[in-house]
Amino acid sequence: MFITLIGGYNYKTSSEFLNTKTWEPKPDLPISIEVGASVQFQDSFLIVGGYDKTTSRYLDSIYYFNPVKDDWDLLEQKLDSRLADVIAFMVPDHAVDCS
Repeated sequence: MFITLIGGYNYKTSSEFLNTKTWEPKPDLPISIEVGASVQFQDSFLIVGGYDKTTSRYLDSIYYFNPVKDDWDLLEQKLDSRLADVIAFMVPDHAVDCS
């Protein structure tokens, strides 16, 4: 398990992981993302939505940090609307009916 620092205020695109007691720099995000939500997913995590200050737009994107490639993948799936300052978390399949 690790702790991550992703993006940030004022055009930040950096990412770092705390592995044991040291911070490891990781690849920058493809775009500047402020106030996006992060959620654990499989063996890594997602960055969901947010705000891109360089374009002054809210985001509907979902990025996955791919630990095999050690880089960011933009997923084909999008949010239904552009969102920032939200909370994201995983819900077990048995808790909802999405059929």
